[in-house]
Amino acid sequence: MGEVPGGKPDWLGELVHQGLDANAVIDATGRIVYANDQLARDLGYETSDLIGTDSLELVHAEDLGRAVANLDGVAKGAGPRPGLLRVRHSNGEWISREVKPRAVTLPGLDGAVAIVVRDTSLDDAHWSFLAALAAGDPFHTCVSVLADGLSNEIDGCLAISYDNHDGTRKVAGKVPAQLNGVTADGRYDDTPGTPWFNAVRDGGPAWLAAVDLPEPFRGAALAAGFGAGVAVPVPDAGRDLPAMMVQWPDDATMGGILCESLRRRPYEALAVALDRREVNRRL
Repeated sequence: MGEVPGGKPDWLGELVHQGLDANAVIDATGRIVYANDQLARDLGYETSDLIGTDSLELVHAEDLGRAVANLDGVAKGAGPRPGLLRVRHSNGEWISREVKPRAVTLPGLDGAVAIVVRDTSLDDAHWSFLAALAAGDPFHTCVSVLADGLSNEIDGCLAISYDNHDGTRKVAGKVPAQLNGVTADGRYDDTPGTPWFNAVRDGGPAWLAAVDLPEPFRGAALAAGFGAGVAVPVPDAGRDLPAMMVQWPDDATMGGILCESLRRRPYEALAVALDRREVNRRL
């Protein structure tokens, strides 16, 4: 293994640059002097576009006071906890990110501050869902908040279907109608070879690559650019069929990963909502 002066491996710099965490370094004037690949991807820029940019130009006007206070405090030796800021994406949208600044000592760069930026959208989705549930919002509104919040560019769009009080199935989320596990007349789609059919049959998460789906689902998934379909059933007390989370990532290799991630916090969140609905029905 190669080494650099100080005994550090020579791949350490690349580990930071290609790392999972979005990192940047700003100088004493607030200019970005370093940004790694993950930060550039997250904000939709090229790395070269970020270098030399005034970091505060990327911060929403209503959050500028907090951002300046943090930078000023860090420069004086403070170590604040991570906080949420709205930052500008390259498409012009303002997105919420958790930002953690720390003063660092770097050769030839006085007053440098390193910043770690983290996407908290999945955490936000669960908090928003629980807030809607606690506020007594209609059940469909609550699950819509969860379905929309768990939909993103990496994991794909997600739908949640469940049995309605009139015997039909209702769907929350923006998955194309043919690919959410519910028929056009509002019934459970029991077509063999679909992820939701396998999930109900086996009683657990199931996924299939889009190319392995039966028609017409295969054609619809490929036309939409989906790589895989993932289905996770959640027991629904008092009803014959479970509720179902169906997600469609663009990358087929995400199938197994989403089976595991959806069966944890999202599963638990939806189970809470279903239990609450059943308790209210009995009351």
